[in-house]
Amino acid sequence: MIDIIIPIYNTPIEDIKRCFASIEASTYSNYHCIVVDDGSGEKVSDFLDNYAFVHPAFEIIHQENRGVSAARNTGLKACTGEYLTFVDADDEISPNFLEESLKLLEENDLDMIVGGYQEIVGDKVTRVRNSKDGLWIYEGNDLEKYMDKVISSKTGEDNSELLDTPTGRIYTKLYRRSCIGEVHFTESVRISEDTLFLIDLGKNLKRVGVVPNIWYTYYQNTYSIVHQKMNDKKFMEILAFLDEIKERIPGVSKRLQEAFYKRLEKTKESYWEELNPKQKKVMEEICEK
Repeated sequence: MIDIIIPIYNTPIEDIKRCFASIEASTYSNYHCIVVDDGSGEKVSDFLDNYAFVHPAFEIIHQENRGVSAARNTGLKACTGEYLTFVDADDEISPNFLEESLKLLEENDLDMIVGGYQEIVGDKVTRVRNSKDGLWIYEGNDLEKYMDKVISSKTGEDNSELLDTPTGRIYTKLYRRSCIGEVHFTESVRISEDTLFLIDLGKNLKRVGVVPNIWYTYYQNTYSIVHQKMNDKKFMEILAFLDEIKERIPGVSKRLQEAFYKRLEKTKESYWEELNPKQKKVMEEICEK
């Protein structure tokens, strides 16, 4: 069985319907959707309960609002299948995702298989993120090439085949549940929390596969924290992520240390134009240390 973890917090019902419909259109049917309602309002909560009543493959877990990381952790605790994946409630998966990813994972004895995604703004595909053609397998010393991309989000000469593969996103991937073990999401972080999860998961991975297959559709929306205007709360969320990155630097190889430094710099560059002078000074001090 494949467990599909879907966190929801007041996602528009039409978006939820689109997401659920894409799962039901899957060519692989042995799945269990663990939908974690993270304190949504009555309208969304009622819709989820009514949906699950008619669709038994969907299990709804209600909890007080604690954030997306806490919701995903709740989903992880509820998993019973041998495999799992993550889907956001405003996105959708391709019909062949579950079937293709499971086949590749089993046939190649992988801990995790990674595909690509397309990004949509409005009704237009604005970006496609994936790897070069073929099945790329990382194991042994080569795993560091993959983890470099996860941490830094950049490629070099020896892992250029990864191109723009979304290695730092938790979706577009099928995981073997046994490899996740006790790895969980850091609940104090609300920006790039999926990257932290995948960095921590890297310690458990022995064999990872990457393919260019487009398995996921990511919809840009305005209610994500990433797209909210800079304010004190959002700035503190960014600093929380940077603190977690810095904590993971000691004890890793020189190459991965460099990857962490690149990630700190990339994060600074991503938000720099939105920061006020005081925030810029704080950001500079953190990155210099």
